[in-house]
Amino acid sequence: MEIRWVRGKDDIDFNRPSTWFILGTRGSGKSSFLETLGCYYLQEGHTVLDLFGSRDGEGLAWLRSPYMKGKKALLLCGESVDVQAPCDVKKASALGLSDFSSYDIIISASPLYLNPDDEFVNAAAITDKVYKRLSWSRLIYCIVREAANFYYSRLKVSDNQVLAKSLWNPSYSAIALGST
Repeated sequence: MEIRWVRGKDDIDFNRPSTWFILGTRGSGKSSFLETLGCYYLQEGHTVLDLFGSRDGEGLAWLRSPYMKGKKALLLCGESVDVQAPCDVKKASALGLSDFSSYDIIISASPLYLNPDDEFVNAAAITDKVYKRLSWSRLIYCIVREAANFYYSRLKVSDNQVLAKSLWNPSYSAIALGST
């Protein structure tokens, strides 16, 4: 694993799998930076998966982005939600690995789910699906804008995943930090 501070002169290879961990205070431009990286991956012919953001549905902004011209988009929604959109729509549970080759951007946004628990469950299933793929022809650049909320919810420490982050238990914090 290579860890580096990217600033200025470093060349970034957008045709190689990478993990980006972006830190900053509220309003510092983290989401804008992640979207900019996404545009570079799109230019190289890869897929962008905007998986989890704030409750306001900020990922839906891709639909009006000039970078989407000539690109194919897919919206994912919960089972109990009907969506009319200018692009294809699919129930998140029906997403298949072939969709990552068929679409340039796949968006899973909070307003497209009945409630936060429905979104958490579907986002977790999508994450598992991407993680388990054995081969690919395109990279999948996955944006998780509210990573603290999403990855805490993956602990399944509560029946209500919105509350998962607010629960404090030292054994859970050890798991979240990757300790054994």
